[in-house]
Amino acid sequence: MDIDKEIERCEKLKMEYIDKDCIHIVNYYSGLIDALKALKISTYGPNNERENKLTKLTDVIASKHPETALTIATEECAELIQAITKLKRGSAKNTDNLAEEIADVLICIDWVKRIYGVSELNVNHWIDYKISRCNERFANGTFR
Repeated sequence: MDIDKEIERCEKLKMEYIDKDCIHIVNYYSGLIDALKALKISTYGPNNERENKLTKLTDVIASKHPETALTIATEECAELIQAITKLKRGSAKNTDNLAEEIADVLICIDWVKRIYGVSELNVNHWIDYKISRCNERFANGTFR
């Protein structure tokens, strides 16, 4: 979930209900917004420290070392595949390595998006599409 987008969505809904004088719904959205903001701080720290560091890192790497970044992204995806395979085979005993490789790939995805100019909006569009398609396949029994 993109916490900032969810906060923005709730604020818009809150404003709609302010115009309709539905104080109990306005209070509901106010509480939800406060909870989301608290979740954001507890997850990312004040002022999104991690996100700011990642943005700065991505800016430098994507602009000054794009070829290296793409090579590293490819390697990290391969390492994630290897970690998943080891867990499936039972040769890995815990998921700590899996979490590390997921983190590496998520960082690299940020680089790749920046290098190729892929917007978060476009990625979210495809995520929504893929979720809908999976749900349809579950519903009609064709998910494999």
